[in-house]
Amino acid sequence: MVNDVWQVQVQGVIYETDTETLKQWAMQGNLLPQDLVKKGSLNWTPAGNVPVLRPIFGTGGLPSSPSNPGFSSSPNVPAYSPPPVVPPPTYQPPPPAPVKYAPPVAPAYGSVQSSAAAHTMVCRNHPQLAPDYVCNACAAPLCQNCVKMVANRMPVCTVCGELCQPYGNLSEQMSRTAYQSSGFGITDLFDAFRFPFSDVVALIAFCVVYTILRVAASFGGLFGGLLLTAVSTGMLFATMSTVIRRVSDGRVSEGYTPEFGSFYDDLIHPMFLSVGVFLISFGPFAIALIYAGTGMIRAFMGGVYEDDGAAAQARAQTAVALLVAGIGAIWGLLYYPMALLVAGFTQSFPAVLNPLVGLDTIRRMGGTYGLVFLMYVVLAVIGGGLGLVIRAVTPGFVSTFLISPLDVYFSLVLCYLLGIALFKCSDRLGLN
Repeated sequence: MVNDVWQVQVQGVIYETDTETLKQWAMQGNLLPQDLVKKGSLNWTPAGNVPVLRPIFGTGGLPSSPSNPGFSSSPNVPAYSPPPVVPPPTYQPPPPAPVKYAPPVAPAYGSVQSSAAAHTMVCRNHPQLAPDYVCNACAAPLCQNCVKMVANRMPVCTVCGELCQPYGNLSEQMSRTAYQSSGFGITDLFDAFRFPFSDVVALIAFCVVYTILRVAASFGGLFGGLLLTAVSTGMLFATMSTVIRRVSDGRVSEGYTPEFGSFYDDLIHPMFLSVGVFLISFGPFAIALIYAGTGMIRAFMGGVYEDDGAAAQARAQTAVALLVAGIGAIWGLLYYPMALLVAGFTQSFPAVLNPLVGLDTIRRMGGTYGLVFLMYVVLAVIGGGLGLVIRAVTPGFVSTFLISPLDVYFSLVLCYLLGIALFKCSDRLGLN
């Protein structure tokens, strides 16, 4: 644009440029407040008087200068040199050089460390130094000495003049992306087994409290037992939903301790969610089983009173109900992990009861959910087998005392797997 042409006069030499380049020259130190500039047919004036340049120079205005184009700056003003030629925006890393520093270690997600590129970057001008910043435009890695700080807080790239971001931010982002794209597999199962021990103190405290509640429930009578069971279930499910929510968002390092702040949010609401999970997963099985039981009773009563027609009808009802119960049991086993995932991620009771939400999530996750389910079966076999052995060799409340910590541990393992699977499928689920 014609109206955006500036003339810069230094030691009798006149240069032409636009406003943005003029600002870059000022930020790079190639244009000084005393240098004369003018726009269009206006008079020559010190650069420090130009409104768009004052924030850069931090000037409140300089003495007016003559309008004579031949006017030159004070002899003490450093000689002006034209701004360096800007290289192409595609950055080519420097040749390999001996690295004399230990790169900063970015947080690890599971057993997969950050992308190798994030750890091998060096300053483009000082290969012996780790980068402190990375340019947002040309991706040049720069150390602290190779950026210009504007207003003592904004790092500007000396290669292309664009803003830079801290290197640590890029390293963390690359670590997250590398782990997210690494695929779901057996290493995630091993990570899941280790996850509960990431905070041993919290794990011990939670197991102790949960075990006390479960043991007390066996001695609390009908009302007390139901109340303590509801409290322990709500506490466990609050922790499980916390794990799924945090891990699915990539916040593995935050652990699994719920943020106790609201009694409703931390206990009552998770308890309702747990009820929803069991209703949508095993509700059809329970209803069909009850219907089969009533059929068996009617068949028995019909036989007692020699009502062959009623007995035959009741037997048919029982057979159909048992068939439906079998289908319901298969449904519950297949859908239970997804119901947990939906509850933990959405925190919505209606979403938990809506099987279309879970089925659509299964469709999008594809084979990943198949792997999650196989791992869930492995956990169920291991946990269930240990529970049967403990119940077989120990009396009532002792078995409850020993099994309760196992319930906590395997619940945390399962929810970690669900959260990681969701995290790694976030692109397919539109959660990025």
